[in-house]
Amino acid sequence: IRRWIYLARDQGLMALKVKHTKQNYSIEFKLNVIKYYLTHDLGMNQVASKFNVNPSQVLVWTNTFNKLGTIGLIPRKKGSPMKKTNYKKQAKLNKNVKLPLSEKEKYEEKIAQLEQKVYDLELSNYCLKGLRAVMEEYQTK
Repeated sequence: IRRWIYLARDQGLMALKVKHTKQNYSIEFKLNVIKYYLTHDLGMNQVASKFNVNPSQVLVWTNTFNKLGTIGLIPRKKGSPMKKTNYKKQAKLNKNVKLPLSEKEKYEEKIAQLEQKVYDLELSNYCLKGLRAVMEEYQTK
């Protein structure tokens, strides 16, 4: 219900209507969602409602981006899976093959990584300041 409230507040009541069409998202859109999620201190439900996507999709995109980078966000071919023997061979080949990134994708990936690093450093700095305050209070007692 909370997700519906965020969605209705951010996108309007029409956003609550069930969609029966498959949605394909561009790499730029996915990067925008990930960048917004990593740089703002909001939960997945709020980010998902802002961009009108499913919260679990935000989590999947973020995890994929953290593991594989921008290449992981490229849409893959859909369909029935390959035979078991061919699938294992294909998986081994896909691990070794890296697609070349365009200049824009390289910069976007670098920017997202740096923004995540800044966020992590700010968070650790905030925690250390709180710890220092607690230690000083403890020592004065």
